[in-house]
Amino acid sequence: MKQLDSETREAPQPMTAAPLLPIPKVDIAVFCQSEEVREAVGTAAIDRRMARATVTVKAGGMKEATALYGGVTSPNLVVVESDDGEARLMATLETLAMECVTGTKVIVIGRSNDVGLYKKLLDAGVSDYLVKPLEPMDFVAAVHRCFRDSTEEKLGRIVAFVGAKGGTGSSTLAHNVAYAMSKRVDADVLLADLDLQSGTLGLNFDIEAKHGMVDVLQSPDRLDDVLLRRLAVSYTDRLHLLPATTDLDKFINLREGDVDHLVDVARSSSWHVVVDLPHILTQWTRKILLEADEIVVTATPDLAGMRNAKNLIDFLKKARPNDPPPRLVLNKVGTPKLQEIKPKDFVAAVGLEESVSLAFEPSLFGAAANNGRLVIESAPDSKAGKAIVSLAWRVGGTRERRTRQKGVKALLQKVFKRGKPKAPSTLRKKAGELKTSEAGASAVEFALV
Repeated sequence: MKQLDSETREAPQPMTAAPLLPIPKVDIAVFCQSEEVREAVGTAAIDRRMARATVTVKAGGMKEATALYGGVTSPNLVVVESDDGEARLMATLETLAMECVTGTKVIVIGRSNDVGLYKKLLDAGVSDYLVKPLEPMDFVAAVHRCFRDSTEEKLGRIVAFVGAKGGTGSSTLAHNVAYAMSKRVDADVLLADLDLQSGTLGLNFDIEAKHGMVDVLQSPDRLDDVLLRRLAVSYTDRLHLLPATTDLDKFINLREGDVDHLVDVARSSSWHVVVDLPHILTQWTRKILLEADEIVVTATPDLAGMRNAKNLIDFLKKARPNDPPPRLVLNKVGTPKLQEIKPKDFVAAVGLEESVSLAFEPSLFGAAANNGRLVIESAPDSKAGKAIVSLAWRVGGTRERRTRQKGVKALLQKVFKRGKPKAPSTLRKKAGELKTSEAGASAVEFALV
C-alpha cells in the first residue's frame, strides 16, 4: 500500500473484536450507487445476526436520500454510498440531517481511506464510515456498533449442544460444561433443558423443580427477566437451572417470534446461556440453533452418527455462512466390541478440520450420575474434569470491552445520534486478525456416557 503524507495518512488498524451479537429489530435503508455495494449489502442482509432487522435497498446517494426523507419519516438507520469529496460530502450530510428525524443513525460508504475525513464524519455525528470495496461482514459489524448501546449491555452468549442422534452424551457434556463455565468465568450461566420429554438435567444435578422449561414455553409472550429468575433453580451463585418437567401430556410448538423473545429474555438474565437441545429438530429448535453463538454437535463414531452429523453440519454451514463451523465432539471412542469409524476418517467425512475425541469410560460418569453429581464436581482433577474445563473455555468466548468517546456538538450530531464510536470498520479490514488461541489440543480424550 502506498505511503501517505501526514494530511492523508491511513487510519489506525485495530485488531478484530469479539464475535458480534444479534442486531435488534430496526429499519435500515441503504442507498447504493454501485452494484458492488448492492451485492455486499444483499449478502449481509441474510446473515443470521440481521434476521430481525428490515433492510431496504434503494438506488441513489445522498441527494435521493434527502429528497425521500423530506416527505416521509426516516428509519432507524440510513446508509448512504457517496464518492463526493470532503467539502461536498459534509455539505450534503448537513442537508440530509435537516430532513431526518432526531435519533436517526447514518453510515457513509466511500472510497477515501483518509483518517482525517473519518474523524470529521464522526465528530459531525455520523455513526460509521466504511471504505469500498465493502465486505458483507464489515457492514454487519458497522450496524452492530450503531445499536449495541441499547442491546449489548443485556445480551449474553448462547452455547447450544445437540446430539447427532439419541444417546450420544450431548446432555451430559452440556451440563458439565455449563458448570465449568460458571466456575471459570466471571458471569452467570443459565442452563436450559429443552429436551422437554426426556431431559436429564434434574437427574444429573439431583434437583426437583415444580417449574421448568415447559412452564416457560407455554406462555412465552408473558416471559420477562423477573419471571425467568423466579422459575430458574439456583444451583450455585453463578449457575441457574431450568430443567424439563417431562410432562408427556404437554406439547410445545413455538413460533419464531416466541423463540426470539425467549432468547432475548434468557440473554438479559445471564451473560452465558447453555442450551441442551433434543436430537430431533423442530422448527423452533432449528431457530435456536441459528441464533446460537456457538454450537457443539456430539456424535458417536458409527455410520449412523457420521451420516447424521454430516447432514447437520452441512445445514449449519449453509445457514450460517459467516460463522465458524460447529464444533464436533466424538463420544464413546473405544467402546468394546463395536465397529467404529476412525476419528480421522469421521472428521474428514463430515467436512471439518478437527474434533474433540472422548474416550469410553463408563465407571467415572456412571458413578457420578448415580450419585446425582457431575464429573467436574466429583472428580475435578481427573482427565475428564480437566478436559471439560478446557472445552468450557473454548466455547465460552470473550466479550468486547467498550469505551466512550465524545463528539463535537453540531447540527449533524444532534440529529444523527450515534452510539459509542469505534475505530474505522473497513478502514481496518486489512489489519491482522486476532485469533484467540483455543485451550488444549484439538483432540482431547475423556469419557462421557
